[in-house]
Amino acid sequence: MTIQSTNRLIYELRRLIGLVLARGRLHRIRTVCVDGAQVIMKSRRCGSGFVVPLGNLFLFLEGSDVEILPEREWLQWELAVDAATSGDCIFRSYPVPHNHFRGLLSRKCPGQPLREILVDVTWSLDQKLAAIRWALYALYQLHRQRANWGNGNLQSISHGDATADNVIVSIKSKSARWIDFDTRHRSHFSEIDRRADDLRALLFSSAACLPPTCYGCLAHTFMSSHSDEQVLNRLRERLLSDWRKLNTYQLAQAPLSWVHADSLSQLLLSIS
Repeated sequence: MTIQSTNRLIYELRRLIGLVLARGRLHRIRTVCVDGAQVIMKSRRCGSGFVVPLGNLFLFLEGSDVEILPEREWLQWELAVDAATSGDCIFRSYPVPHNHFRGLLSRKCPGQPLREILVDVTWSLDQKLAAIRWALYALYQLHRQRANWGNGNLQSISHGDATADNVIVSIKSKSARWIDFDTRHRSHFSEIDRRADDLRALLFSSAACLPPTCYGCLAHTFMSSHSDEQVLNRLRERLLSDWRKLNTYQLAQAPLSWVHADSLSQLLLSIS
């Protein structure tokens, strides 16, 4: 067996594990009506106190850039991000005196997850690419805000799981809003690496929702819509180095086959 065949076999094994991990649910999410408004109630599932440390150990051993935040840190980070982005989405946090509820209450954002738009055959490719551009712009704006990462450590915000599932796009208002900040980049990673990793997650998870024939348009959309050339260059560099072999967490975000992931990377690298 050649080295390339071995690498492909390892990749596909990781992809299989990633598919299994992606089906796991760390949170319980409910939509309720409060004073005529739809409210999202999000809380950790029973046993998450054991799952989170094990998950973080696995991510550390894989050399992942991210970690899953324990419950208290997760809720504090959600509030910090919401405050830094001048949002009004989140309005109460733990502890919440609502039937002993431990978790997060937030207003429902108008729109739908980007993933739903990308897999919906009623939307044209141009409309889907426009939705991706709005998500990219919202991510660019998010990256330029600063928040307390804990103990007064003020740094720029990154998402850590910036997939097409975690951004709500409003076609009507031509805007997007990022949600679900329960996973965060490790604070010692550089700002540019954190931003490049968010771009990778959005790029690959969007590709997972589209046919390979659209990859060229997708790559051009990314390269022409994101205005931070330093981040784009870092994305290219990592696609040529450590991201040639995606880890299990990255494949859980976007379970692209070896051929499709390589094709997308090559298309992106070919655009000057």
